[in-house]
Amino acid sequence: MLLILDKDGTLVTPKSGKKFVQYPQDQMLLPGVEEGLLKTLDFGIEMVIASNQGGIAMGYKTEAQAIEEMIFCMNLCPSTFRFALFCPDMDGDQCILVTPTGSFEPIGKGTKDASLMLDELGVNPDDVPSFYRKPEPGMLYAAMLKIGATPEECLFVGDREEDEQAAEAAGIEFQAASYWREHAAHTCL
Repeated sequence: MLLILDKDGTLVTPKSGKKFVQYPQDQMLLPGVEEGLLKTLDFGIEMVIASNQGGIAMGYKTEAQAIEEMIFCMNLCPSTFRFALFCPDMDGDQCILVTPTGSFEPIGKGTKDASLMLDELGVNPDDVPSFYRKPEPGMLYAAMLKIGATPEECLFVGDREEDEQAAEAAGIEFQAASYWREHAAHTCL
């Protein structure tokens, strides 16, 4: 089983009260997240984060700051995330995989993993202009490929319409973040 979670508005909110995270440590868990993650951990379910980070392309933060932000978030959460994926560009040409210990690697449409993923799906890379940026399913496919999960074994939790659209495009069950935070501590996937 694999639980994929959006980050901003799903797991965390800015401590500063601003609309967006201002610096990596400007994050606090939303109510219900700690309990939900601990319950998920009790069941041995793999967990990853998939987050659009358009602030990089818009010049509000650097890729290095986004990597620090992902590391801080994964370590803020009372669970063991395998990794976080984030899309730094508005075109959706790549995503970055970050581990809780700070290692990272870019994943782009031209990489071996992406080529295998697209081949398995029968998709021509030229037909996927914005593959990784949600509402496109690329980050969700990358998470499944890295973990070895099928869409039937996954749940994606997010707070925005593009999260739900990405889940639908990937064939993954979707749950609204507000519902998950309220009920995850009492149930399991």
